[in-house]
Amino acid sequence: VKVLPFYLFTLLPLLASCDDYLDTNNERIVPAHEELSSLEALQAATAGLYAQPWYYFLKQRFISLGDARANNLYISNSTLGEVNAQATLNEEKQNASIQYSWASLYNVITQASYIINDYAPYCIENGVCSEADANACMGEARFMRALAYWYLAMYWHDVPIVDDPVTMSA
Repeated sequence: VKVLPFYLFTLLPLLASCDDYLDTNNERIVPAHEELSSLEALQAATAGLYAQPWYYFLKQRFISLGDARANNLYISNSTLGEVNAQATLNEEKQNASIQYSWASLYNVITQASYIINDYAPYCIENGVCSEADANACMGEARFMRALAYWYLAMYWHDVPIVDDPVTMSA
């Protein structure tokens, strides 16, 4: 019976102070709109679509998903099991190539959608750049998003279409 007041008085201040502890400002992350102060910043955000988001899809998965499934690779007994499994169409759904490829392609779609739905319209509304320049960036982003959907549809056929990642996560 005497232990209960001890725990109550010990844990109560800890629970009351959680809100103050959890409310912090991350000084390393700058909101995207604060970075969009010039056409070069919008073009840099668009240029990012050409590299990092595609990494896990293009690293080895592109070859193993495409050429291995098409029987366009020499498969020997010494070939790694993942490529061999894809060449013989005996892969499991937990296969790293499948998971990383799927996530990488949706990463491209998400980043392209941010440019199309948020960054470029923000730049037009706030006079950061001309409408023609913003439309050029939106066109690049639409192409990258369409290319990612093309790969998804080619490998997995019916896939979810995400036009606005902000409303999908809410």
